[in-house]
Amino acid sequence: MPTEPAHNAGSVENTRSEEPKRFSLPVGFSFGLLIKVIFLGTVNATSIWALGQLIPEGVWVGVAFLVVATAAIDIVFLSTKRWAIPFKYLVPGTIFLLAFQLYPVLYTAFISTTNLGTGNILDKESAIEQVLSTSLSNTESNVSFAVRSAQSSDGTLGLILTDERTDPATISIGTRLFRISRQTLTFFCSA
Repeated sequence: MPTEPAHNAGSVENTRSEEPKRFSLPVGFSFGLLIKVIFLGTVNATSIWALGQLIPEGVWVGVAFLVVATAAIDIVFLSTKRWAIPFKYLVPGTIFLLAFQLYPVLYTAFISTTNLGTGNILDKESAIEQVLSTSLSNTESNVSFAVRSAQSSDGTLGLILTDERTDPATISIGTRLFRISRQTLTFFCSA
């Protein structure tokens, strides 16, 4: 029976040593742990950023909630104890429930019992001045007009202003005003 040359056996060993080396994590470090560290790092970085926004504004309830929630997430997800397994599912859901359901309900109830609103930002004198400057009122002559839209025979659009107490009507075409007798006006209804 023929035997293979001895140099072939050495070449098989050489090909194994020439294979590209695979990436391997240190002992005790798994891919799941890497994902966990990235997730917790992102949560903690976001919490630190949010604290930088909440503290200068003096939102102390938000600061307390954020610190407690971040600590709970860190403790539960870094724990290797058996008791922490159900909390890995419960804690994120509970935090989102509190943040997006309970807090808006409580905040709405609080705001409904206060006098807080955009109308209460100004003092009384400024509010009265604002209302008077933006509201419509009669002029000193107390003349009011009935207004109708109009179109001339050549297609020009305008407005007809009529005062019930006087005969002449005013026609506005663009920026020009014309006074004409109401008897010369003919109104048509178009559907």
